[in-house]
Amino acid sequence: MDNHLRILYRYTLAKYKKYQSRFSKSLKTGQYYEYSEKKQRQIVHRIDKLKQRLSSLKWQIKLGLASGTLAMSLSLSQANAQQLGPFVSNEPKNPLPSVQLNSFGNEHPAVVDIDDDGDLDVFVGSNYGTIAFLRNDGTASTPLFVQLYSTDNPANGIDIGDSATPAFADLDKDGDFDLIIGQSYQYPYFPNPNVRYYENTGSASKPVFSLPSNEHPMDNVFSDSYHSHPAFVDIDDDGDLDVFVGGSRNTNYSSYRETIKFWRNDGTLPIAQFTAEESSSNPISIVNPEFGGTLDRAAPALVDIDGDGDKDMFVGDANGNIRFFRNTGSNTSPAFPSEIIGTNNPFNGINLSSNASPEFADFDGDGDFDAIAGSGPYTRLHYFENIGSPTSPNFIERFSVSNPFEGLTLDFNASPAFADLDFDKDIDVIIGGKYADDTIQYFQNNNGVFTQVNTPANPIKESFESNLFKFSPALADLDNDGDADMLLGLEDRYTYPGTTFLHYYKNNNNNALELQPPLIADTTQNQTFSPTFGDVDLDGDFDLVLGSKEEGRLRYFENTGSITSPAFTERTGTENPFEGVFLITTPYRNFAKPELIDLDHDGDYDLVVGVGDNDYSGDFITEDGTLRYFMNEGGVFSEAKGTTNPFDGFDVGKDADPAFADLDEDGDLDAHVGNHYGEVRFFENQNQPPQISLGVTSQSYTEGDPPVVLAPSLIISDDTNDDIIGAQIAITGNYLTGTDSLAFTPQGAITGSFNPSSGILSLSGYGSITDYQAALRTVTFVNTGSEPGSAIRTIEISATDFDNTTPTPASMEVNVTPTEDPIPSKLTIYNAISPNNDGLNDWWEIFKISSPNKIELYNRWGDLVKTLNNYVSEENTLLDDLPSATYYYKIESPQGKYTGYLVIKK
Repeated sequence: MDNHLRILYRYTLAKYKKYQSRFSKSLKTGQYYEYSEKKQRQIVHRIDKLKQRLSSLKWQIKLGLASGTLAMSLSLSQANAQQLGPFVSNEPKNPLPSVQLNSFGNEHPAVVDIDDDGDLDVFVGSNYGTIAFLRNDGTASTPLFVQLYSTDNPANGIDIGDSATPAFADLDKDGDFDLIIGQSYQYPYFPNPNVRYYENTGSASKPVFSLPSNEHPMDNVFSDSYHSHPAFVDIDDDGDLDVFVGGSRNTNYSSYRETIKFWRNDGTLPIAQFTAEESSSNPISIVNPEFGGTLDRAAPALVDIDGDGDKDMFVGDANGNIRFFRNTGSNTSPAFPSEIIGTNNPFNGINLSSNASPEFADFDGDGDFDAIAGSGPYTRLHYFENIGSPTSPNFIERFSVSNPFEGLTLDFNASPAFADLDFDKDIDVIIGGKYADDTIQYFQNNNGVFTQVNTPANPIKESFESNLFKFSPALADLDNDGDADMLLGLEDRYTYPGTTFLHYYKNNNNNALELQPPLIADTTQNQTFSPTFGDVDLDGDFDLVLGSKEEGRLRYFENTGSITSPAFTERTGTENPFEGVFLITTPYRNFAKPELIDLDHDGDYDLVVGVGDNDYSGDFITEDGTLRYFMNEGGVFSEAKGTTNPFDGFDVGKDADPAFADLDEDGDLDAHVGNHYGEVRFFENQNQPPQISLGVTSQSYTEGDPPVVLAPSLIISDDTNDDIIGAQIAITGNYLTGTDSLAFTPQGAITGSFNPSSGILSLSGYGSITDYQAALRTVTFVNTGSEPGSAIRTIEISATDFDNTTPTPASMEVNVTPTEDPIPSKLTIYNAISPNNDGLNDWWEIFKISSPNKIELYNRWGDLVKTLNNYVSEENTLLDDLPSATYYYKIESPQGKYTGYLVIKK
């Protein structure tokens, strides 16, 4: 786990103990009762707030204490509940994405930033001749691909009939990408060349692809056989794009035919013009079987995979292999003499079944090339992460949530539960699904990246029979041994009306959840239990709440055992604090999926309930996937409706199944909500960051002055009055590197440093709002150079609190006024020179002369022979054309008027 949460906990605990000690001492001495009522309330409120923070942090970092049992020795008044949020749907940051992409059949991907937003989008050609569009709604380093349809797909309406292989290139040099598509027909048996060209008549950010009505760059470009596959590259480094066109080895010709045909661009910019080069002129000459060739359905892709400055070639083939041809030539004269086999091929041992079609790009923003590949019918795009380097690649295929084109692979009813299952001090997740084929999937957290893990590292060792379904896990340390045990709700779908089970799995600290005798012998029929744990009665152990399909009723089982040896006794009627709390009378909408969580940080458990439907409810009523929130106020659960419900307006479609965890380690709990469609939707807890009011819009600085204080009356406000963990002051406009600088006066534990390359002053250290406010009020600007310029500097100031939500900076300007250098009061004029370029006394030295100035030279008869404007002494060639003689001069300069004589001796 990141040190952030640990530091937060230690820091908060130290503050709590300090205030607790002071409070206890003041009670004993009676000093507390001498304070005003206002101050008494302030003291109690501050300790309450620290208690809330500790409770929240304890939950998040899994300190091994029973949930909700953090001991507080003070008996304080009811704290003001801290309503976290707002919760905002933020799928680009979802660590467990569910990528809803179709399987296209013999996929052929093409990578391009088609909307000019700085990240990579993907088009996928299909076996049906159409092209799908996957827009990247994430970032350049964390992509989230969303399939768009109809007019949102720039390739909408394009259908070439069969086996579309798209590629993108700016062939008309108008600054946007044109679309080129290979097709399966064989030229010339098909009446037109089998590579189509669609000109982008839109723009770089809003493409419109149209078939040209006249000549175009791809006229007469084709493959020698079926299944053309174009790949564009400047292979000869002449500034334009050439093209390799792969194809099938099947041919009706008995003459020489190449499986990868090379077309060199020898046109005149801006219009490309391609000419086929065959035999020895083709850098990679692979011919049909009659001439010894073995490559079929060649799908070439070119990339500098070894970082040597020239392009190498990978070729997918019909057997699902990705073959490698290293460029042993240069970036101007390529050569691919032979296939590289064995371990020297980065894709050695990888087979995609059939029709491999690779593409290369840096999908994770780490500076090297990753790979994606289409393959045989009805499979998802394969993703290969390069965990090597730009010069020595090492491709590892990623699956499930680690593959941005796959995501979660659950078919239905995702039910997440979080805990540290591998004992590495971060939060892992298990997700139940509907059918035994999904069973329970385990995802290990490795530095914030989740990877699906199967045996032997998967702690769930049991195999489930096909008659079992609707797996709903809940994790808690039921025996207080420091690890997470599991209660699993599931149902036998082949019995009528359905037998329900609650399986108990004990974690024996050996990375295995082992099935135990049941904790609750309940086989109530057709209930499909959804369990959750929490210390409802605040006695220090876990109690159990079961959601069910019995009109959404919540059953409550008090832990009448101990913290190490649980025993659950059902409480009914008035002894059940949830009796009647969540009651659904709508037909077919009768499944409650509860989660106990201290959402408002007031030291007790609140209740969030996902609304679930009958399996066939969609046939009768509108589907519902909403979340309902019940606040615990003194042991009484009351529903928060409308805007008081932090999940108001949320709907995940059907069968909402909530869980909470701080996977992004920003200090607050985010919501991860499973649904009927096998997704886990992400709702980020975006607690409002600190707000900064500068009190000024601008300051003025004059060259040579002392540093100017930027915002001496700056004010920081925060809705939750959280302590601050850092601040940033940045010169974002017209920063003058090397001479502009920012500084501040340290306050308390707050330290900082200025980065002269970025113009950013960074402050760090845990401190109160008052401390950071004082520190930011001391920030100064100064320019230490001799030429500060007059450009207005833009300064942005922001602060970050415990919750680490990205703040919006406050902005101001600094008006800079340069000063003129003082004019020297008197000139020193030398009166003899010898301008013969021997390096000795070559020019006329007029010391301290400044512009504007004018010098006139006269010969001994009084004739004007030379005029010099704005003379600079070191420009020694200005008098080379005058012969040796004695001259009379007149000088007019800012220093005054001077006259005298000058001797020139060559």
